[in-house]
Order: sequence, then C-alpha cells, then structure tokens
Amino acid sequence: MAEPAARPDPLAPDVARDAERLCDLAASTVEQDRPFFVVVVYRHESEKLEFLDAVRRGLSARGLHSRPLTPASNPDHGTGKLYRHLIDARAETIHLVLNLERDSDGRLEPTFLHYLNLHRDRINSDRLRFVLFLHESEAEPFLRLAGDLWDFRQRTFWLERPPEPRGEGLWQDLAERTARLPRSEDERREIQQHVETVRQEAGNLSNPADKAGLLLDLAHWLSRRRVDDAAASAAFEGLGLVPQDALPLSRDLELATGQALFDRGQRPEALGHLQRALAASRQLGDSSGEAVTLNNISQIYRAWGRYEEALSHLERSLELDRKLGDRSGEAVTLNNISQIYGAWGRHEVALSHLERSLELYRELGDRSGEAMTLNNIAAIYLAWGSYEEALSHLERSLELSRELGNRSGEAGTLNNISQIYDAWGRHEEALSHLERSLELCRELGNRPGEAVTLNNISQIYDGWGRYEEALSHLERSLELRRELGDRSGEAVTLNNISAIYHVWGCHEEALTHLERSLELRRELGDRSGEAVTSWNLGREYERRGEGEKAVQLLRRTVELEEELKHPKLKEHRAHLQLLEARLRDYPAPSA
Repeated sequence: MAEPAARPDPLAPDVARDAERLCDLAASTVEQDRPFFVVVVYRHESEKLEFLDAVRRGLSARGLHSRPLTPASNPDHGTGKLYRHLIDARAETIHLVLNLERDSDGRLEPTFLHYLNLHRDRINSDRLRFVLFLHESEAEPFLRLAGDLWDFRQRTFWLERPPEPRGEGLWQDLAERTARLPRSEDERREIQQHVETVRQEAGNLSNPADKAGLLLDLAHWLSRRRVDDAAASAAFEGLGLVPQDALPLSRDLELATGQALFDRGQRPEALGHLQRALAASRQLGDSSGEAVTLNNISQIYRAWGRYEEALSHLERSLELDRKLGDRSGEAVTLNNISQIYGAWGRHEVALSHLERSLELYRELGDRSGEAMTLNNIAAIYLAWGSYEEALSHLERSLELSRELGNRSGEAGTLNNISQIYDAWGRHEEALSHLERSLELCRELGNRPGEAVTLNNISQIYDGWGRYEEALSHLERSLELRRELGDRSGEAVTLNNISAIYHVWGCHEEALTHLERSLELRRELGDRSGEAVTSWNLGREYERRGEGEKAVQLLRRTVELEEELKHPKLKEHRAHLQLLEARLRDYPAPSA
C-alpha cells in the first residue's frame, strides 16, 4: 500500500500573519467601498501556494469571494482584457492575479505591463480590488516597466520563510566566502580569524537568542569591512534562530540583512527585509529605529530613480529625527535629502539642506560628517561652475580627512579635487591627484574606489587623445566592477568605453557597449542613468542615419528627464523635435 503523502510544512508564523493582515485589509476596503491593490512577492512556488490557500480561507471566513486570474495561461485574462474582469466583478470579490504574461524568452511581457500601467487610474476610479503575485526575480523588472502602477499599491508583502539554522554549514559557507576575498593576505587572515573566534564562542552558547545576537554582531563587523555577502549570510542565519518573541533582535537582524543585501546590489530582496524592520520598529514604538530604517529604504528608491518615494521616506525620517531631538540623525537625513534635490537639478534647495547639515555636524563636533558634507557642498558649486568655492570646500574636507587619518575619505576627496583641475584645463595636476587617490585605494584594498579612480584617470588620457591608455584604464575598471558585482558602475564604464570606439570609428563596438550599458541600467531601474545612455545610443543611431531608432531612444530620454526634472531637458527636447521634423519632411525611402 502506498504511503500517505507528506503534509506540507505549515506556513511560517510571519507569513501566516501576513495572510491575516492582507485579509483584514481587504475586508476593511470592501466595507468602506475603497479600492484595494496589494503586491505579494515570493521566492518559492510552494510559499506562494501556501500563502494563496491561507488568503482564500481568510477571505471566505470574512464573507468575501476570491477569484484567480491567470494572464499567462488564459488569453482572456491578458493584455487589453484584464481590467474588464476586474471592473465587472461583484464588490465583495478580491481578484488574485497569478502568473503574468511572459515573452518567448520567459521574461515578463512588456506590452502587458505597459497595459497594466496605462490604465492604472481605473484602480481608484472604479474601486478595483486585486492582489498581484510576483516572483522576487520579477519585482525589479515590474518596477522598471510598470513603476507608476506600483505607486497605487496599498501594501507589499515579501514572503520569505525564515531559514533553517545551518550549524556547521554556516561556518563552512563563511570560510569559503572569506577565502575568495580580493584582499591582501593579512586582511583575509584577520577576517578568517575573527570568524573562527565567533564560531568557537557560538559553540559555547545554548540559548538561540544569544546565538542570534552573536551573529548580528558578526554581520555588523563584516559589513564595516565591506564583506557584504558574508554579512548577509550571517544576519540571515540569525533570523533563523531568533525566538518569535524577541522582536527587537528580530528587527535588528532584518535591518542588518537588508543593508547587507543592498550593499550587494540585491535591492528588491533588501527592500523586503527593510520593510519588515520598519514594521517591527513601529510595532515597538521605536521612533529612532523607524527613522533609521526609513532612511535606508529611501536609498533603494533613490538607486531606482524613484525620487518622489525616496523623498517621502526621508521627510518622514527628518520629522522623527527632529521630534526626538536626534541632531546627528537629522544631519544625515538632510544630507540624503540634498542628494534627491541635486539629482533633480534643484541645487539651491540641495545647498540649503547641506548647509544646515554642516551646521549640525559642526555643533556636534562630528568632523567625519563635516568632511563628507563639505564634499557634497563642493559638488553643488562644481555643478554651477563655481570652481574656486568648490575647491575651498574640498581642501577643508581633505584637511579634516588627513587629521582624522581617514585615508578612504582622503582618496575620495583627491578624486573630487581632480575634477576641478581637469575643468580648469590643469590636467597634469588633475592626474597627480588621481594617481595619489589610486595609490591610497590600492593600499586600503578599496576596489570600488580603485574602479572609480581608474575611470576618472581614463578621462584625462581621453582628453589628451591618448585613447589606448584611456581604454587600458577603462578595461581594468570594468574588470573590477564585474568582479565586485557593481552593475551600476559597469554601466558607467561601458558608456565611457563606447566613446573611445566611436572616436576610432568602430561604431559596431560602440553600439554593443552602449546597448549593454542601457540593458544594465534598465535592469537596475536606474532612470537617471538610463536617460544618459538612451541619449548616447540614440545619437549614435542618428549619426548612422537610423532615424526611427534614434527617435525612440531620444523620446525615452526626454520622457525620463521630464520625470527627473533634468537640467538638460529643454535642450534635449528641442533636439528631438528637430529630428522628428526632419524625419517628417524627409522620410526614409521604403524598402
């Protein structure tokens, strides 16, 4: 006789709570005749199915109906038809949208996502009620292609079953990760010895909460040394050990996991952990923790180019900082707010936030914060072409960094000073500063800084027409960025490499590099970077006489620059209009 099928594992407690919260929220919106749009992000299909079952049962218990819609397998639920089903449903029906349309390569179908986004206003006007399920790998493409739709959601649930403690498996994992670190032998040995010490200490502990706390400390130690993948692994392991009633510790582990994942470039995964940390801080009534987490979440939205959402989180963080009298937190938040206004080209507003931040750092005697803020103020003056004022701020920042023995800060400031000498045409002095910065980065094992500096050195050689040397530096920078998993930096370097191939008349190579850069920026949701590369690629097609391709890319640039309030918007829009007029007056001959 066959053995009975094994029962599935019960839902993890936090996932079960999420199912209940979703159902409560749905019942509340039906009662108040309001729209309801929730996103559920999952990692494993089994998690989705279990959560789905819990939601169906929860809705039924509240007198609500659930109805699945499956666009990928049912064309009647797909492009052009989905909203009709949502509109025609009874008021007490909650639609569960599963398995979105995909293209022939298995990726989310852009046409369907654009359709979803185009008609997003119906959610409010027709009081639509539905839950959209996304695999975690789909979250970033969804945000990129249907980002405005995301703004209509009431809540996002990130399903993630806490890990099973791995015991010896964790230490083996950390040993393998640290052995592969691109650091000096002394640094690798220090990290390996510390991990081994913590391992021995953990072996003497029997209380799961104590072990989880030890792993949290290890994650923080590793993060300070930029061993982000090992830090994420340690923090996530702690989440598997922390008792259910230890909410403060659980919150701190969620925060540490989210920050480590963000530093690794895993932004959608990081957002889920940070949102759970935020919810825990609010549940604990910990306004200080809430302010910190809002700041961290804002950096994800900023990295995605979603500046309005970033600013909203930062303004709430600033409100809490001021309510708590946390002047240090206020200084940090003002600095971060300034970066949003700077990205929009609203430099006056950015400068006012930076000047208040600088005032606070000086009152607090925080010279490290002062040095950082002076650097950011210098960037504003640099954007205005006020090079003397920019240099004055940078020289004071450099002085502080050297007094503090902050060689990393010194390297970054030397890099920034080089940009002023380069703008003045004093290229030898610019190169001298960059070479000292590069030397410091290599001494410190600061490979991200090394990659940036190599990029900047390449621009000096490019300006001198020494293209072979420029390309050599760029190729090393590209190699580093790929080793580091720095896809944003990779996109920048590919852009710069394309410019050299363009000068050499190697247009196919230039196109290849620009297309890969654009692909990366779209994957990352980097709308500011996408605008830059779309423009460069569009101009390349325009030079080749491929007007239609050029127009599509330049239109995308203008569309993005309108959202970002880009300072070159008028110039680029005028160029696009001229190109469109030229194509109308002199259309390409038909094949």
